[in-house]
Amino acid sequence: MAIKIEFVNLIIPIDKIHKSNIEGGFDALINKYDNLIGSAVWFDKHLFRMGWMDTWMIDGEIDFWKDNGLAPIVKKGNEEYWSDLFVISTGINQFMTNCDWLEIDFRKNIVWLKGTDPNDIYPNPKFASHNYKYGV
Repeated sequence: MAIKIEFVNLIIPIDKIHKSNIEGGFDALINKYDNLIGSAVWFDKHLFRMGWMDTWMIDGEIDFWKDNGLAPIVKKGNEEYWSDLFVISTGINQFMTNCDWLEIDFRKNIVWLKGTDPNDIYPNPKFASHNYKYGV
């Protein structure tokens, strides 16, 4: 399943959210952002996406997740890679795109977890964010 991206996007695998220090895991996070689901917050079975129209908030969000146990960036040899989260912009201020676990299609403006079906794009009525049931 793929998630549409627009403007500035923070992408986190849901399994990483469950392993973070966020009390209550993914369900608590979705409950916290309930009023933003379908606008700034999207997710599918694999990925959580939060987005903004500008880059000025992204550093604070990266720090928030770092403080909660996720490693934003790791070094592999001489190159840096996104590790537990991924930040991407669809505009001219694109960020580093080295990431082992995510696939990107810039023509369609979508991302998906490597190894999953990119043709099943959110929003999708079969698993739309607004149909999510907490704790299910």
